Amino acid sequence: MLYIPDVLLLFTSQRLKTTISRLIKQSKQAILLAMKNIDVSISVPFPTGREAEIAYKVLNVDSEPRRSGVEKVLGVDGNVLNAKFTGEEARKVRVGLTSFFDSLTLVTQTMSEFGPPEPVYSHYH
Repeated sequence: MLYIPDVLLLFTSQRLKTTISRLIKQSKQAILLAMKNIDVSISVPFPTGREAEIAYKVLNVDSEPRRSGVEKVLGVDGNVLNAKFTGEEARKVRVGLTSFFDSLTLVTQTMSEFGPPEPVYSHYH
């Protein structure tokens, strides 16, 4: 039994055969590459934008180590802290996420313990 790509290869010129083969190979490579990139996006709502900003400033200090193979991007949109993790290995992305959630838990517990933050940080003024 012949598959459609085989039939096309049988009845076309050599140049077209080469082009079709190359496209099939590139498609397979693109699929494998897409399977390797793992993107995880997280949105964490806070009661106020000030609390989201505090969490952002605390968590943004620690970037992911280069050798981890994971990139972390943080941002604040109103009262929501957004985090995006990108990596090639699920295990490494999971480790990055676990570390992030541990730190996020500590930040939220600390804010809860000390009560709502001041609207503006004015310690040095």
